[in-house]
Amino acid sequence: MKIGVFCTPENIDFIRDAKTAGADFLEMPLASFESMSEEDVLNLKKALDEIGIGILSYNVMLPGSRLRVVEDVASDEEITEYLDKVLTLTDLFGSKYVIFGSGGARTRHQDEDISISRQKITHYIKDLALPMVKAHGRSVLVEALNENEDNTVYTVKEALGYVDSINDASLGAIIDFYHTDVMNENVEIYAGDKRIRHTHISGPGMPRSIPSEENGCREFYETSARVIARMSHVDTLTVEINASMW
Repeated sequence: MKIGVFCTPENIDFIRDAKTAGADFLEMPLASFESMSEEDVLNLKKALDEIGIGILSYNVMLPGSRLRVVEDVASDEEITEYLDKVLTLTDLFGSKYVIFGSGGARTRHQDEDISISRQKITHYIKDLALPMVKAHGRSVLVEALNENEDNTVYTVKEALGYVDSINDASLGAIIDFYHTDVMNENVEIYAGDKRIRHTHISGPGMPRSIPSEENGCREFYETSARVIARMSHVDTLTVEINASMW
């Protein structure tokens, strides 16, 4: 199992420390690259090469404050223009996954029926995101959040529903053990599920913390470890914490 850490592009000192501590890869917010220039990206690539670590995956696929999939807040043209920019900028890193969590982009107001929101999310994944991400040699992974962060896709079962209905080899899902713990979802049933291709973990509770027995949540870690051990087809786990906690 390869262990990675979540971080933002500007946290070079944290990245260096993470590599020293044994991190195998990085996961970064795709949305953070929207404000970066080509020179910024080249400088980041140089710094990562010098440290000896690469970017495997991206989360925060969409900036939810501006490009919302539900409620017709953003047009298809606005979304594809954004995706074209950030995917092209990040081609340099040769990454594998783009993760569609983006709770802000998926959270609907109560006056929009959830079935309509689900149709819009399906359209986004199938017609916009997936073709563009595939063209850049990567896969899309749907992430279920929890009902405090997203009121449309908040169980692994729901995330897998999109994988099944769209039925594309470049589309899968992830398990984030933090979110499944909040939702009290039984994830052991997905241990051998080939639709799961990546995993996330952090200490349970808020704010997110470094996984540790000091959190007093041994059962949570034992369950997570048991599922991970049975996932012979999944070999990557991202630790999602704030860099200030490192």
